[in-house]
Parts: sequence; C-alpha cells; structure tokens
Amino acid sequence: MAARQATGQVLAEEIFGFNTWVLGAVEKFPKGQKFLLGDRIQSAAIELMMAVVEATYTRDRAALLRTAQINIEKLRFLFRLANQAGIVSHGGYEHAARQLDQIGRGIGGWRKAHNAQTARPSVRSDRNVCGADARGEAGDPG
Repeated sequence: MAARQATGQVLAEEIFGFNTWVLGAVEKFPKGQKFLLGDRIQSAAIELMMAVVEATYTRDRAALLRTAQINIEKLRFLFRLANQAGIVSHGGYEHAARQLDQIGRGIGGWRKAHNAQTARPSVRSDRNVCGADARGEAGDPG
C-alpha cells in the first residue's frame, strides 16, 4: 500500500504544479473567455487533482483513476480549443500537452497496476495442487 500511496502523492504533487500553472494561464485569458473556457479548464484541472488525491487514500481506486483520465482528455480538448481560438499561445499549448501526457502516463500506469492486482485469482490455502487438504488427506472426489 505504501508504494501506491507514494505513487499517488507524487502524481498529486505533479498535478498541483500543473494547476498552479493553469491558474496563471487562465488569468491571462480575455475577459469574455476567462469565465467560460477558463472556468472549464480550471474545473477539469482541479477535478483531476482531487481524483488523484482521493485515489491515493482508498483501496477502490479504479473509478477515481478513470475519472482522472477523463479529466485529462477534457483538458487536452479544452487547451486545443483555446489554442485554435488564439487564447493560448502555441508555447502554452505545448506546455499543457506535455504536462498532460506525463500525468496521463503516470495515471495510466497506476491504473494498469491496480487492475492487475485486483484481477489476481484468490489462492485457497486449505488445498494444494493435488486436491489434498492441509492435513494431507485426499478430498472427496465427487
């Protein structure tokens, strides 16, 4: 559990830094877009951070990690739209895209590891491979 918690904390810090950058970037938006596109970008970025923080401290994190991945996709489209509308510079768009790719890879790896762990079959300790119980006696065959 400690390794997963460390993974979540590292990702949360990375996303925190991204959110700090987003706040500054949105402040530069024109007034008309600051409250429409800017608000949606900030909301998706904060939702991303909250999902990762929550996933860090729970065992059932699959839905939270999926939510985080969805928010990353929303942010990709929102920044692309802002760039094409001339609200975010090409350099700003590149920075956002790189950050989101890096965060997405971290979340994707965490999600894959979580899915692999939860998909493992349970091991019964009262029977061995030959069908004998823990005392060495053969079980009822039929």
